[in-house]
Amino acid sequence: MTASLTSVLPALAPSFGLTPQALYERKRALIKLGMLPSPQGRGRRGGAAAAPDTIALLLIAVMVTGSLSEMDGRVKKLAAARFQGQQSRRCPITGASTFHEAITFLLSEKAPISRESDTLLEITVSRSKPTATISYFAWPARRDTLHTEFGPQLFDESVMSANAELRHAAFLTVREVALASIRET
Repeated sequence: MTASLTSVLPALAPSFGLTPQALYERKRALIKLGMLPSPQGRGRRGGAAAAPDTIALLLIAVMVTGSLSEMDGRVKKLAAARFQGQQSRRCPITGASTFHEAITFLLSEKAPISRESDTLLEITVSRSKPTATISYFAWPARRDTLHTEFGPQLFDESVMSANAELRHAAFLTVREVALASIRET
């Protein structure tokens, strides 16, 4: 049986710089927004499964909001933010058309990322507008650094900008939790 999202929150919390309880409250807010399924029954196995797509939603929610009181439409907008390519509608690395799809791919077994590889990535999210950048360093079959952008790249210098970054080591820990939960099946 697949682990529940609730059961892996203690393992995810250190990478997000939050407590397991704070992550649980974010998970509950995602349920209220209709982004995660409502729990069926009682206990830790009654809700959403701990899978790359659900962990990706939690990661997006943590990155785009500074506090639980900010859990609003920004999470949905960022998750649905479209890839902004000049020659394609899909990210050349992940094949994703939305930010949520890209993060889901990167958390899955399909992505060539591990602690043993030279591949690095960094995720930056704007907290003031629904935009995100994924930076890839030493990606297989690429020699250059690639930055993929999601969401409308609107620059308003009259508004303060606040960003959240998830660096490679923290991302690897999140990914390892996602992969371990999949292997429990």
